Amino acid sequence: MIKTKSIFLIGSGNLAWHILACFNKKNISIAGIYSRNNVEAKYLAEKFNCKFYNSLSDLKNKAGIFLLCVNDANIEKVASVFTKNDQYLIHFSGSVSLKTIEKYNKNSGVFYILQSFTKNIPVNFKGLPVFIETNNKYLYKFLIHLAKLLQLNVYCCNSAKRKKIHIAGIISSNFVNFLILLIQEYLTKNKINKSIINRIVLHTVNKALRYGAKVTQTGPALRKEKKIIKQHLKILRKHKTLFFIYKFFTKEIQKRFT
Repeated sequence: MIKTKSIFLIGSGNLAWHILACFNKKNISIAGIYSRNNVEAKYLAEKFNCKFYNSLSDLKNKAGIFLLCVNDANIEKVASVFTKNDQYLIHFSGSVSLKTIEKYNKNSGVFYILQSFTKNIPVNFKGLPVFIETNNKYLYKFLIHLAKLLQLNVYCCNSAKRKKIHIAGIISSNFVNFLILLIQEYLTKNKINKSIINRIVLHTVNKALRYGAKVTQTGPALRKEKKIIKQHLKILRKHKTLFFIYKFFTKEIQKRFT
């Protein structure tokens, strides 16, 4: 059993909320929390029964593990505060390299969970992939221990490979979500209940993952139904973004399946 040091969390956004909620369920205690958004940080501190810190400088001399649950643009700035030998840094980004924080403190690591997080929407951590990276022996043991506690599937992965995985995650999650948003708005504008697409979206994703997307591709583009495609594009001229997407994907599908 690894001896756990005091754990501090920095941030108050979507990831911070879920990490705190999950830690709370697993009885992993947090010594304190800080965020530039004091209102959110205070709320989280009260909700999850940990100490609230008003300033980052209040933490700079503390010994322990610091979970950097901040956006990618701020990871390096926050990391630069913690340079002492008894401080350990962990960030959760898919695209920020280990070296970005390691240059300030050799006791650094990465714990990238491949999942999309939205505040107040529950996430089941069990079985999620987590990609870890560190050159510190203690942190390696801690990250493995933490992954086991959260019931995650662990993969050791360098920064370059992790960034490629992050790109895949963005396209398969953020971009797909945006496509669904566009479709929901399109249906609403045309006075059609947006929930009618729910079953086909779920079926399409499940089918593609089970059998392979190359096998399950269907539609007018694949069948080269020029007349139907032309009719659809005519209707979509009033919806510029969907018009562009429909035209682009039609062209790409036809190129791929020629």
